[in-house]
Amino acid sequence: MPRLTDATDIPDVVPALNLANIHHGYGEVSILRDFNLSMAPGQQRLLIGPSGSGKSTLINLICGFLRPDRGTIRVAGKLISEGSEATRDAVRKAHIAVVFQALRLVSAIDISANLLLAARLAGLRSSRQEALGLLTELGIADKAHARPHQLSHGEAQRAAIARALIAQPALLIADEPTSALDQTNAENVGAMLLRLAEAHGTSLLIATHDDRLRPFFPAVTELKSTVEGSAQ
Repeated sequence: MPRLTDATDIPDVVPALNLANIHHGYGEVSILRDFNLSMAPGQQRLLIGPSGSGKSTLINLICGFLRPDRGTIRVAGKLISEGSEATRDAVRKAHIAVVFQALRLVSAIDISANLLLAARLAGLRSSRQEALGLLTELGIADKAHARPHQLSHGEAQRAAIARALIAQPALLIADEPTSALDQTNAENVGAMLLRLAEAHGTSLLIATHDDRLRPFFPAVTELKSTVEGSAQ
């Protein structure tokens, strides 16, 4: 799949993600002002900025954990910036998967069961064979019946990516996936996420302060201490 730069480049395509005129702050401190961003289906984008620049706030807004003070956010055409908590939860579960910096695998069940649980929460019925296929694609099929504590950090990260992909999200978000890695492993993880997103037709948004990932991405949004303007 070609890397697309903007959902508006193709007529009648519903963006995987669209933020329009977002304003958000805490008290008198503005974090986002008049912020716009559009991602086409299958696009990969790097969201880069230092600590305190608004990356976590933006992820929480996109996922519907926070509601913007003004503006609208749509994921796969579905409004997630308004409505009840249950409505926003439904949009998130159906269209978004997040690989958090803290990987959040369920410790009481094995890795294949973690994947099946994620699929079920997304309203899908996936088989163990499908879970094993994803684990094979990520090179950790031999860990299907292991518990999370039995995995290395790299194996657990791959398991978390597999768990995200089994939900067939329109948008995959990775939060600081390379922050604890050396140069070689950071490059490997960045390349792996891009390859998997393309293979599964998923839009990919990586939020990071890691400037080493910049060369991998044709589309980059930079956040500073206060964000103004557009990222198209």
